[in-house]
Amino acid sequence: MSKKIWFAVLGISAPFLISCAEQGQMTDAWIKQNIYQEPYAAAAAAEPKGPEFNRQLYEGYLALAATEREEYDWADSGAFSKKALAAADDQDVGPDSLFDRDLPAETRDELSAARSDLIDVLKAGAGDKAPASAAEAQVSFDCWIQEQEENRQPRDIAACRERFQIALGQVKTAMGQPSGAHVVYFKTGSADFGKAQLEKLMKAAALAKGSSLKVRVSGHTDGVGNPAKNDALSEARAKAVTDLLISAGVKAERIEAKHYGAAQPAVETKPGAAEAKNRRVEVQLIR
Repeated sequence: MSKKIWFAVLGISAPFLISCAEQGQMTDAWIKQNIYQEPYAAAAAAEPKGPEFNRQLYEGYLALAATEREEYDWADSGAFSKKALAAADDQDVGPDSLFDRDLPAETRDELSAARSDLIDVLKAGAGDKAPASAAEAQVSFDCWIQEQEENRQPRDIAACRERFQIALGQVKTAMGQPSGAHVVYFKTGSADFGKAQLEKLMKAAALAKGSSLKVRVSGHTDGVGNPAKNDALSEARAKAVTDLLISAGVKAERIEAKHYGAAQPAVETKPGAAEAKNRRVEVQLIR
């Protein structure tokens, strides 16, 4: 049967079929150009310049874009591709804002605390002092917030969160904060903490609640006073912090509290000397 007769039997004209085919080809071409090629292809072809931090951001965001592209998440792939391009061009690229995502209400406190912690270390020069870890912390935060907005893959959410926490810990260690801990400080002879220290502890609690990691609380004093009193004071400080973490929702069985008196100073001093940075409690997330 000739094509003309077959089209007549179906009641369809050849020009109509050709028109549909052409439209389909045009649609496929548009998708290929605008989704498959741009902006991911541009990011993949970029040659990053600038400091190591931006180069690491570029690699991290490009990897995120590729992952989302494989999952046919064109919007997030495009967004991460644009951040990769900006980093490659040595532009100032910051972590995503909570306001840019439609997040479950119960996750906002934890994410807000995490982002605030990240911003603090970036402002303190983490990009220069620990560029690879700082970039990993920022990229994994954006991964976490993106997965949390979708709220469909708990394993992916947990994986991005844990990557963030590990990288942030590495950054803090590189910047002189012991073991990547959240550190709160105390006045001489006191186990009470002020408003600024309370805010630090609430950030630590928010991170701890959203993690499967254990929480280590370590109490310390400076060298003022006799060893027995310092041992008791460091224990009281560790207990005060532990009690606050539990009241903020961290399960008691996940907390390991220890105290060391003046035996583990953050800053070496002469025997018996006062030192504000040694009167502290460290809160650390550990495996």
